[in-house]
Parts: sequence; structure tokens; C-alpha cells
Amino acid sequence: MKQEQECKDIESLNQLLADLEQQPPEQAGMLLEHLQAARFSLTGNMPEELQLNLKMAEEWLDPLKDQGLKDRAQAFIDSHRVRG
Repeated sequence: MKQEQECKDIESLNQLLADLEQQPPEQAGMLLEHLQAARFSLTGNMPEELQLNLKMAEEWLDPLKDQGLKDRAQAFIDSHRVRG
């Protein structure tokens, strides 16, 4: 079951990344970079790196003008963040 959820998470992130790649680099470039690193951390089972990359990605949400895409990115970040 956990593996099935991880596959869904990766598929969701892949779609988000593909959509972000269609945005102007000045709006989505850094967000895209940090979410790509988060994907690597997610697939590599590196939870501490994942949390760092999600935190850094969240800091780059503001420049993104597409509110729906921004909401999807925030939802992904929120759903994978470990609350301390």
C-alpha cells in the first residue's frame, strides 16, 4: 500500500513539474528547481533532504502567477511536510 501511494505521489509531482516547465522561468524557475530536487529526494528515500527541498520550494511560490498551479504546488508541499 505504501509503495502504491509513493507511485501516486511521484506521478502527481511529475505532472506538477511538467506544468511548471510551461511557465516563464522568472516565475517558476526556482520553484521548479527545488521541486525537482524534492522528487529526487522522494524517490531516493532521503526524508531530511526532502523536507529541506520542500521548505525551499515553498519560499519560491510567490513569483508564480498561475494561482491554480500555485495551489497545487502548495498542496503537494503541505501533504509531504513533516510537522515538528
